[in-house]
Amino acid sequence: PEHQSFLRYWDGCSMSCLAFVALVTPYEVGFVEDQGPDDPVFWVNRFVDGFFIVDMVFNFFFAFQDRTGRWVVSHGKIIRHYIRGFFAVDFVSILPFDLVGVVLSS
Repeated sequence: PEHQSFLRYWDGCSMSCLAFVALVTPYEVGFVEDQGPDDPVFWVNRFVDGFFIVDMVFNFFFAFQDRTGRWVVSHGKIIRHYIRGFFAVDFVSILPFDLVGVVLSS
């Protein structure tokens, strides 16, 4: 799995989305008062949200290395590992709190 070009590409896109969130979100929180569907950054944020949702789904299928260094490919074990690991963090982080604000204010 670590030699697949798709995963390297996916990880690069993931890092780009994380960098965008890390750089743009603090600016938005501090200086942008109202951001709605007419703002292009609103749609970039929706794209990033969608990317992270797809990434979360992918995590239910990606093999992982156990403590011994062997790749685990059993789908049940992969699901259990993800649910017990980063699932809660990923789930909370993809909730579009800014979108809820836009919907409630309109």
